[in-house]
Amino acid sequence: MYLFDSTDVDLTGKVRSVGQIHVAADSGADAAINFRNGGATGDIIIPLRVPAGTSAHISLFRPVLFPKGLYVEVDAAAETGTVVPG
Repeated sequence: MYLFDSTDVDLTGKVRSVGQIHVAADSGADAAINFRNGGATGDIIIPLRVPAGTSAHISLFRPVLFPKGLYVEVDAAAETGTVVPG
């Protein structure tokens, strides 16, 4: 399990698939997170938006693959988040 918050996290050397995602947005703003393949300019594989003051949990039946590695881009404030490799 890997944690992230309001800053981008480069997991390209560690994570190649995602089985679960959890994100909690702070009460002041919606959270906007892009899960990219291979780096900060890589393709967006999973775009996720979470309304302010709420949370979202996604469990994937089949893991989503990131062949070049996972890069978590936090576009707008996320209070906390976790990614569980698949």
